[in-house]
This record gives sequence, structure tokens and C-alpha cells, in this order.
Amino acid sequence: MERKIEIISREQHAHQVIEPDASIHLDITESSVVYLPGNHADIMSYSRMGDDLVIQMKGGGIIRCARFFEEDEKGNHSELVFGESEDDSRPVVHVIFQDLVSAGQSDAVELLGNVELLSSIDPLLYSDDDGGILAPLLGAGMAAALLGGVVAADESHDHGKRDRENHHDDREGPSIVIHPVTGDDVIVREDISGGVTIEGSSSEPTGCKVVITVNSSEFSTTTDRNGNWSVEVPTDTWNGIEGDIIVVAVVTDESGNTAQDDRTVKVNTDIDEVHVFINPVTGDDVVNVSEAVAGVTLEGTSSAQGAGCEVVVRIGGEEFKTQTDENGNWSVDVPAQVWNGLDGETDIVVVMTNETGNTAEAERTIIVETSGPHIIVNPITGDDIIDTDEAMGGVIIDGSTTPDAEVVVVVDGKEFPTTADGGGKWAVEVPEDVLDDAAGIDSIIVEVTEADGDTATIDHPVTIVTGDIAISVNPVTGDDVINATEAADSVSVDGTSSESSGCEVVVRIGRVELKTLTDEGGNWSVEVPAEVWNGIDSETDIVAIVTNESGNTAETERKVTVETSTPTVTIAPVAGDDLINAA
Repeated sequence: MERKIEIISREQHAHQVIEPDASIHLDITESSVVYLPGNHADIMSYSRMGDDLVIQMKGGGIIRCARFFEEDEKGNHSELVFGESEDDSRPVVHVIFQDLVSAGQSDAVELLGNVELLSSIDPLLYSDDDGGILAPLLGAGMAAALLGGVVAADESHDHGKRDRENHHDDREGPSIVIHPVTGDDVIVREDISGGVTIEGSSSEPTGCKVVITVNSSEFSTTTDRNGNWSVEVPTDTWNGIEGDIIVVAVVTDESGNTAQDDRTVKVNTDIDEVHVFINPVTGDDVVNVSEAVAGVTLEGTSSAQGAGCEVVVRIGGEEFKTQTDENGNWSVDVPAQVWNGLDGETDIVVVMTNETGNTAEAERTIIVETSGPHIIVNPITGDDIIDTDEAMGGVIIDGSTTPDAEVVVVVDGKEFPTTADGGGKWAVEVPEDVLDDAAGIDSIIVEVTEADGDTATIDHPVTIVTGDIAISVNPVTGDDVINATEAADSVSVDGTSSESSGCEVVVRIGRVELKTLTDEGGNWSVEVPAEVWNGIDSETDIVAIVTNESGNTAETERKVTVETSTPTVTIAPVAGDDLINAA
């Protein structure tokens, strides 16, 4: 069971439990021990703001401990420890802040945090007859660099030094702790490929020997000046290992005393590391009021090896579930009501579960700006496509916004102003000639100005396809005559149109239909096989029909002559009787 953040009263020993989160504000009302689960090596920096302790995590989170440095009646402030077990009897890493100075509430003063290993948090709590082991040392504000009971202090703090030395003498030999391996004690294929770092901390300072045993292989190192240590276990050591194994660490102090810690690690080379990512939201991670009113699509990628892996998206207290596609991509639509009430920085959390039940989590902070005017543009002509028939007589563009706001619709540089009514509805009419000139544009602009001067602008996508649609058939075989030799092979029928790439062309010859698409120049071509011409031996109509992206059509015909019968030659009798005499 994972331990949560705790605030433990030094006087009453009462526990207050707080759920871990990316950014946390801890309200400390009395001198306490702040217990953080995990590894102190995950901390980027410590700083002091007034009496608050601000902890910056390497992963980007922030923990602020309000009134941490506020002294109690014994002259002591609160203490910070890190641990990895819910059992208070397990060792903890105690952080001691050096060179404490007062700081203004708005000024952050960076602190140096040295560490020591304690067998439990008990020495930091008050008992009935003891002001606490650390009270004289920390209450006096002594700047000390300490590890494993080694204290440097000036002569004016002999009493504090004596207490710390007595505490060191009370220890039962050295101690050592193995930190979580790969962060979660699960080693997957990606971890093994580059070797695995195993690290930890101990009560012993520089140069004390540490031996790590992994699957009968031993790796030696020494502690640094803070008692920390690490070893690299190469790839070949992990080859052939599958399932749970025990990693053992043994430290030997200067006197030859030893301490041991062991940690169970799961090796699973059948799965890869699991990842999930969130793409930038609305392109810039800022959701404005117009985007929020219309709803916003959240999307991203993952390491999922195919479709069907569950993705859970959390935002604004709501959950949305979806699944990855065949490429590991995912997306969800977050409706307008979720964005209502959100204003400022908002966290999006995504959790993906892969095929083998392993999970990955990602977080992205965005800014929601829901103050100011909103704009909604209703679909123009129902589908945001204006064709020739719809443009005739002009087109109404309408929508909604702040009541009584000024609205300007801009189409191809031409402005059409109006004012929203008391319900926020607005509408403008764009005449046919403007739409004809705007053929080919891909959006219009709508600008809104409220009475207090606040403005908003959006681009609304639209396709304008006006003007005559046309299609033609080029001369077939060059002379519009298809002879038997040409008919015996396939014949190419081609032509041009007024439409761009991708518009459908249907060619009809007799009862046969052949389909193709226009290219980017509006050209088209079909091959008519020999069997189509069989049985035709006269004038024949070729009909070509093109349909544009708005659904408008144009049709043309071309007459061709098909001569598939075999020609005959007759020779008249020569000289009347086919006899040629001397005369």
C-alpha cells in the first residue's frame, strides 16, 4: 500500500493525511513532522518564502508548506522527512536546512538541504520529558552540515552538538536503504536495454563500501559525502531473469559493522514501457471563451500497440473515456458545460491502460480564459458550403454573442456590421456579388465588441463555390470516328471541366457507365474497353457528367461514329467481259 503525505504533530503525535497531487498546499498549524512518500532525490530545490517552505519537484510539481519555519515555544520549526513505507519503524531520510535566514513573503530564498538517515521519525517527536533531540540544534538556528551524526558547529552551540553526538552514539550500527528501482520496482524491456541503475542512501559518509547483489552477481561501490550510492547493473545480468527477484545491499562502516537492506523487484521483459502524451490544446494551450462555448477536442498519442486500449481523461472534476485507434492515437470531445466555471490554469490528466494492464499517466496545464465576449456562428447554409444556387439572392450569416454587442462579419475583406439583440442573437445578409467575388475562400471573420470595450474575434470555416460549372469531351481518336482496329483495343475518352481535383465524372456510352475523378487541373480521362464497342456500328452519343464538391452537376454530349463492320471491295468486269484482246 502506497503511503500518503502526512503531517504529524510533534507534541500530540496526531497524524493528518493528505492525498498526493502535482501541486499541494500544506497548512501547518503547529510544529510538526512533514512526511513525504518517495525519494528525496526527486527534489529539484528547496526555498523559503516568509515562514513557508516551498519544495520544487523535478517532475514540475510544487509542495508549499505554510508556516513550516514558524517556531514553537521551544524555539523549533517543523521538520521534513522522506520515506518509502507505511511502517513508521522503517528508516526515513531527514532533511536538515542549512544557513536559515528570514525571508519576505514575496521573496524566495533558496535553501541547502543536507540529509541524514534515521531509523524512524521518533527522534523528531516530542516526549513528555524531552523537548526533542533536535530542539537545541535547530531551535538555536545553528548552520550545520551533517550526515549520519557528524556535526560541524561552532563553540557557541556545544549543547546542540552534544545532543546530536549522543543520538549518534545511540544508533545500533550503520543503516542502508535501497530506493525504488526504475521508480516503480518494475523493470521492463526498455530499462534493461541500457542497463539499470540501482541507488540508495545510508548513514555512512564518504568512502564506505556498499555491495549490491543481483541474481548472484555482486557490484561494489562506495558512499559519497552525503551517504548516497549507486551502481550500474548491465544488460547481461538481467538476461534470462523473469518475475520477482530480491536485490540486496550491504554497507560496511569504518569499524567493520555492516547493515543490509533488500528490495523485491519485478522483471517483466514481455512488455515495453508504457507512454501516453497530450497534444497542445487548441494549438496554444489557451482555451478562449469562443472555443470553450463550442466545446474543445483533446487528443494525443500513446505507446499502445494497436486499437482498443482504454484512455481516461480528467478535467474540471469530470472524466471522459475513449480508446486508442490502430496507431495508438486518442481523442475526446469536452463539451461547453465542463469549461463553464473554469478560469485560469487548469490541469488535464490522462491515464492510458495498455493491452497487458500496465498504465501510464500524463498531465498538461492549460489556461482557460472564459471571461470576455463569446461568439457562436451557426452553420452557414446548413453545411458551411455556399454553392451557386444558394448564393443567388444572397446568404444569411447568423449566430449569437453577448446581448447588445456590436458584431462585424468580414467576407473577403468586405465588412457587414450589425448589433446583437437583447437575447444575443445577430444576423447579416451577404449579397450575391460579394459571394461570387469570394469564391475559393476558406473562412470568414466575425468580430464582437461589448459595451465595456472587450472584444473577441474568430475565424469561421466556410467553402464558397459559385460561378458556372462546366464539362467538355475532347475529340475521340482525334476525328470522332472509331474504326474496327481502334475498337478492337480500348479507346481513351477524355476531357476537361471547371472543377478542381477530386470531383466525380461519370461517362455513359450506351448502357455502360465508367467513373473517374478530375485532377488538379480539372482534366479527366477513362479507358473504354473493346467489349463496350462491340455491337455498335453507327453514330453513338458519349455523355459526361461532373459533380462538384457542393453537389452541383454539369452534363455534356459528344457524338462519335463507330465503324466496326469489315469493309468490302468490288471490282467491275474488265473490258466488259474480263478479256483483253490485241485490239
